[in-house]
Amino acid sequence: MTWRSYPLELVREGSNRSVHRIDNGKSVPFPATTRSLPRNSSSKLENDMKLSAKAQRSGGRWAIEVPEIQGLYTQAKRLEQVETMVKDAAALMTGRPETDFVVEVIPEVDKSTMEAVEAANEYAKQAAEMQRKATEQARFAATAMKASGMTVRDIGSIMGVSFQRASQILKGS
Repeated sequence: MTWRSYPLELVREGSNRSVHRIDNGKSVPFPATTRSLPRNSSSKLENDMKLSAKAQRSGGRWAIEVPEIQGLYTQAKRLEQVETMVKDAAALMTGRPETDFVVEVIPEVDKSTMEAVEAANEYAKQAAEMQRKATEQARFAATAMKASGMTVRDIGSIMGVSFQRASQILKGS
């Protein structure tokens, strides 16, 4: 018996889906097998198949390649849909349930854009730390003013906030 390898594609028509093999440039329906084996929760991690979904923008969509399963290519409109699409296609092509797959989505973005994203994330982290320090100092100052006998309205005026905000600051200390 001789085995032949065919490229496969996932075909969606409305809510119907099927796997087709590409034979001499023609798309031929290929029956997907399914299996449902009982598994206990302790063996779940051992049986999970880890997939890397390499996603690249192409014509307003994400073109996805999964190197761990030969011929698995799919697409998604939004990046958040990639994991679902990959699990669906992988289940059809392998006959395993979608729950057997752990997908790592790897968006391929140009280097300068990724550098800008990393810089923005670092600035946001620094801003959050500065906000924490500012809140800490505001509580210290409001508490000191309250201890000296000032009213909440006076504390708000001195701090440049409403008396309601000054009260919130005091309650946080």
